[in-house]
Amino acid sequence: MELQHKLLLVSICLLLCTAVAISRPEGEAEALLRWRSTLLNSSSLSSWSLANPTCFWFGVSCDAAGHVTSLRLPGAGINGKLDAFYSPAFQNLTRLGLSTILDLSSNNLTGVIPYQLSKLPRLAVLNLANNHLTNPEYGKLSPMSSLKSLSLANNDLNGTFLWLILNCTGRLQQLRFLYLHNNNLTGGVPEALGMVSGLEYLYIGNDSFGGPIPASLGKLQKLQILAIFNADLGSTIPPELGNLTSLWAMDLSQNRLIGSLPPCFAKIQTMQWFDLTENNLSCVVPPELFTNWTRLDWLLSLSGNNFVGPLPVELGNMASLRFLDLSDNHFTETVPSNIGNMTSLESLDISINHLTGEIPASLSCLTNLHYLFLPDNKFTCTISNVNGMELPTLCQLNHLQILDLSHNRLSGKLPSCIWNLKYLQMLDLSGNTYNHD
Repeated sequence: MELQHKLLLVSICLLLCTAVAISRPEGEAEALLRWRSTLLNSSSLSSWSLANPTCFWFGVSCDAAGHVTSLRLPGAGINGKLDAFYSPAFQNLTRLGLSTILDLSSNNLTGVIPYQLSKLPRLAVLNLANNHLTNPEYGKLSPMSSLKSLSLANNDLNGTFLWLILNCTGRLQQLRFLYLHNNNLTGGVPEALGMVSGLEYLYIGNDSFGGPIPASLGKLQKLQILAIFNADLGSTIPPELGNLTSLWAMDLSQNRLIGSLPPCFAKIQTMQWFDLTENNLSCVVPPELFTNWTRLDWLLSLSGNNFVGPLPVELGNMASLRFLDLSDNHFTETVPSNIGNMTSLESLDISINHLTGEIPASLSCLTNLHYLFLPDNKFTCTISNVNGMELPTLCQLNHLQILDLSHNRLSGKLPSCIWNLKYLQMLDLSGNTYNHD
């Protein structure tokens, strides 16, 4: 008798496990199939059929009970709208908690973003980037307290940026990643954005915000990436941004920023990428930046501003930096010889300045250099006798692909060793006085 009970229990367990494995919450399947039926191109969703368990459908993930928890269809060639998310069938998904992840990025989706998406109670990641979607009905958005990542980049959103903050500030305390770049948003970057305290990545460039950089952004103590590029910002850089001591990338390029570069940025010792290209900043560059930014290992670009004074000798402290662009400014005097300490440099551009003197022989130490741009300065030396050395100073740069020394005051012969640079693709010595060897 005891054996029969055990066999019965085992049979029941097997039946339950089998039922869970093959069960299909019909409401979920109906909602997904209804959406598929509205699409103009859904060939990638051929597995979406009642003949297959929902959890085996392409892009669908389920929990142990067989309920849909995430939908990942990035770059799936889907062409259509999200109108079906307005239907009663969609309530089966919202009631059951779809989804921890909803990723429909890089498709050809058009029309309005359904406000019903904000009713997904467990939604952690919403990625609708790289489509042609337009504004949701902002007034109907629900709190999204579980949302950690929101990407609406590269769509057709327009109007004031303030809607997102007014509707969601205080409700997005879990938000860590916000991507809204490449839309048509206007109306300035709101101060209230500084209240989204958990934010780590903020990308809101290639829009027409206008206005200043809010000082409140300095409250985002967890922020690691701040990217507000090409956003028509017209103000000084608030020193409060110097409080972002977790930051490793700042991109404020292609704006209308004026004034100086705050010396307090030296406190951000985690910086690895710093881009202020094409603004209207005018000051002497604070040398303490290059003393403290020893982790700066990717990019430093101050190109296209009005920075003045000599190149800081402290530049030589950044031995890990790969790309340095100080072009199109008003830097003067000579190039510091310890620039040769920057042995990780792959690209060096100090063109279109007022630099004088000789090209430093220490450049020969930059053996990882691929691109060297020195044109439109006032370098004066004999090209075959740089600091007492023949041009092998530059001939030792075996990885060089582009060498531009044009429009300086160089003279002499071009030594034959220059043709031994097997990767050299472009050599420009125009606007100088030199002879072929």
